[in-house]
Amino acid sequence: MALTLTVPIDEIPEPGLTIQGELPEEWLAPSLLAAYSPSGAVAVTLLVRKFNANIYAEGRLDATVRFRCSRTLEPGTARLTIDVTELFQPQTASSVNLSDGVDADHIDDELRTYEGKTIDLEPMLRELLVLAQEPYPTVGGASAPADPDTPLWRSNPDDVDPRWAALKNLKLN
Repeated sequence: MALTLTVPIDEIPEPGLTIQGELPEEWLAPSLLAAYSPSGAVAVTLLVRKFNANIYAEGRLDATVRFRCSRTLEPGTARLTIDVTELFQPQTASSVNLSDGVDADHIDDELRTYEGKTIDLEPMLRELLVLAQEPYPTVGGASAPADPDTPLWRSNPDDVDPRWAALKNLKLN
């Protein structure tokens, strides 16, 4: 049975609805940055709970991806582990009323909205996947400057780039 990420709100029981399973590599591929390719299924564990008209989703996504190191071009793999804590409110709501059991400190300032009798979790999961990816991934052994303030190259004040040498002869008034 395929894992569904569209939840009818009326079918969320009082203790919450657990969504657990795997999404195929094909599902992951469109959410990866250019440097990455999928390396297996995405493990999903979510608990979706209803608080008044608000929907709270919490859980975790785990995926393994392949990439080429941005420094050495060596192949590498990375594990994307994403903690999910998102609150959805009806699009027509003007305020949020949370009940006991929701830790508001873990919720982003910007709430997500839903419309109608179902909530689609897929766009939220895809967005979190994109944000979890390092734009320029590196393999563990790729050397990086020990001190980020150290320049990657040094020059002598007497060295002149030949492209700019003619500027030395310029006289300013």
